[in-house]
Parts: sequence; structure tokens; C-alpha cells
Amino acid sequence: MMILRPIISIFAITISLLSGCGIDKTYRKTASLGFSENLLEGGTPLDDSEMAVALRICYALRSKRTKFLAEMLESSFNFTYQTKNCEDQTSTPVNLNTTLRQLIIDGPMSYEALGVNFTYMREVQTDINGELSQLCSQIFKGETPLNFKEINNEYYEYIFTSSIYDTVEINIGAKPTPSSEFLQVNRMLRLEVLTNQQSSGDYLGLVVKNSRFFPCEGTSRVRSQEQIFMAP
Repeated sequence: MMILRPIISIFAITISLLSGCGIDKTYRKTASLGFSENLLEGGTPLDDSEMAVALRICYALRSKRTKFLAEMLESSFNFTYQTKNCEDQTSTPVNLNTTLRQLIIDGPMSYEALGVNFTYMREVQTDINGELSQLCSQIFKGETPLNFKEINNEYYEYIFTSSIYDTVEINIGAKPTPSSEFLQVNRMLRLEVLTNQQSSGDYLGLVVKNSRFFPCEGTSRVRSQEQIFMAP
């Protein structure tokens, strides 16, 4: 584990530098939430560039699940957690010192923090548990997923991009009324994932930044939650 500390330090420094340069600030200041187009008639297949990112993320999530279950249960994972409210007030970052656990046999893994009395991003994202389980299942069958799905009366739009990390944004919403001809976003998720096997080491597939955005009632403002991986 000691060998990995320089790698993790690089991740932490990179995130810190990006925050100083304004990239993370842009993320926090998501001005409004909305589906990118009218998707009620169905989505479109992921294009080649989107599919490449989706493939990297799904294979990394599958590798993580195997590695974490076999070798890393009871290991430490430390995060910082921060929120922004509807008045654009950002909270003081909180250190989350968690332990990787699987509380139910054959169930999902989770990051367990003692003494925490607020809701944080606890579930470990993998190819079979979490936000991308259905989409990854399609990919592993050799299918090209649509960028839009209806799951349990909610609508999901997937947007895959690649910059510092491979990233998926998921707009999740519903019709305001049963007769509505448009969709309203109720929340947006952003997962930034380590997918470079050479540099990620034991942490391939780790979500280094997990962000949640929610609309503020009666305004175009957005409140948010942000959880960033710092060190084992």
C-alpha cells in the first residue's frame, strides 16, 4: 500500500490545482438543470466517442469490484465532503474517514464512516451496483446503449465526456404531470472515474469526484453536494 501513496498524492494535488484554476468552480456553479433535448420520443445510440468513454468506465468499474472484494475490504478511504445551498453559500469541507465494507453477503460495497449524521455518497459505484449497472450490463452484452432510458417511471439521460478523468453526467427527471410533453430534471449526478490502468493501480475504477446537483424550488439556482477522494 505504501507504494501507492505517491500516486494518490498526485490525485489529490491535481484536484486541488484544478479547483484553484476554476475548473471545479465551474462545476459547482452549474447554472440550471435540464435535459439536453426533448427525449420523450426516445434517445439515440451513444456515438463512437461516447461509447469509448462508456466502455472504459464500465470495464474499470468491473475491475474495481473484483479487486475491492478480493483484496481491499476493511481498507481506509478518505474523502472531503462539501455542499452548496440555494443561496450559493458553500459549506466548510468535512473530512470523511471511511472504511470499505460489504455489509450484506453478495450485496453492494459501501464506504462506512463512524459518527456521521448527514447523508453522503456511501455506495460504491460498480458495474453491477450503482448508477451505471443497467447501462454496463448492455455494454458487456456487446450492445450500444441509448443515451436515454426510462427506469421505474423516471427518465435518465447519460452524457459521457473525457477530460482530466472519464466522466458521466446523468440527468434524472420525470414529467411534471402525466399529460406533460416535456421532462423536468429532479437531480443531476456527475461521476469522474479513474480509468487509466497504468496510473490508477489498485484504484482503477474509483470515483475520484462524486457530485450531486438539485434544483432550488422557485428559482433557476442549483444546490449541490460534492465528495472528493483524497487518500487511503
